[in-house]
Amino acid sequence: MKFASSFLRITFTTLSLLSAGVVAGASPVINGEALTSTEVLLLTPVCRLILVDRPGAHINENAKRLNADVLARPEFQMARNSIHLHHWCWATVAKTRYMRTNSSTAKFHYQSTFHSDMDYVIRNMNADWEYMPQMHTEKGEMYFTQKDYVGALNETVKALKQTPNYVKAHALQAKAFIALGQNENALVAATEGLRHDPLSRVLKRLYDETGGKPPYPTPYVKSQENAAESPTSSETLLTEPTPAPEIEKSRTPEPLPPSTSTPDGNPKDNPYCRFCPVTN
Repeated sequence: MKFASSFLRITFTTLSLLSAGVVAGASPVINGEALTSTEVLLLTPVCRLILVDRPGAHINENAKRLNADVLARPEFQMARNSIHLHHWCWATVAKTRYMRTNSSTAKFHYQSTFHSDMDYVIRNMNADWEYMPQMHTEKGEMYFTQKDYVGALNETVKALKQTPNYVKAHALQAKAFIALGQNENALVAATEGLRHDPLSRVLKRLYDETGGKPPYPTPYVKSQENAAESPTSSETLLTEPTPAPEIEKSRTPEPLPPSTSTPDGNPKDNPYCRFCPVTN
């Protein structure tokens, strides 16, 4: 069964990733289905680059040298040091398909595929990868769509632990608490988010909806001597942060499974990424 599952993923896209080449006129196949023109249009610029325009531009040092001209552009910086990024791109395609189908069977398949690829990225990228909070938040958004609000909350906890000022995570946390009927906790989440980003219209709306009173929360301020540092550093905050709301103890985040990667981040013995670079 593992071989069959692996074989489905060895498609045009994966073969292209091996050589970082492009076959004119061919449509990339993601998880057994060719990308439609609509799905291509919905890809983020970086995903369109590494799946369609220059497949595998990020996959190893040789490919990155060959594609240095485009990887130097700001819109593609996410791919510069992210050899597993195609799994995130596959996950975004699965999410698009999940949203566009009315079949409950298909939805189950696409949500499972989405979580599988997102988990792969989370396991195999370094824990301090700058985009890790985005990965956890997007995984949480899928849980929210599935009405698994506690699962969504757990992902926001992971995202905010690394990046306390990540607005999307604060907003998702507030929405999840609202969905659970916990407006007081939702207000705490919206309040904390606004202290990091006082201009966020989404957080202002959530603050108002959950009973927040004017004026809006006083934002955190950085001290002059640490002006260049992150506003989330405890040394730079002039206002004590609001205590984080407690999540149900029965659904607190579980430790992530052990990494299946080698010390330099390359995967080993993984049937779902047979084309990924392997350390000799």
